[in-house]
Amino acid sequence: MTEEEKQLLAQLAECYNAFVKLPLYHPADVAEFTQAIHTCQNLVFARAGMLDYGYFEVPKGSTRRGLPDATTNSNTTDQDA
Repeated sequence: MTEEEKQLLAQLAECYNAFVKLPLYHPADVAEFTQAIHTCQNLVFARAGMLDYGYFEVPKGSTRRGLPDATTNSNTTDQDA
């Protein structure tokens, strides 16, 4: 797991801690927010597993682990540009 992924997990925990300090508007809010945080945590943890399993390779010098940049449209080809 990268330092960035560890930091992201810590930020998710901070986000949860901040949310539960807010006034409760609906009885399901905390349970639903907790589930959403767990979903995000699962995605972060899965990255380490996918890399270990060989689901994708890390290009040399890449910090993105071979994934497309989140700001680009992965459906766009060179011909579309």
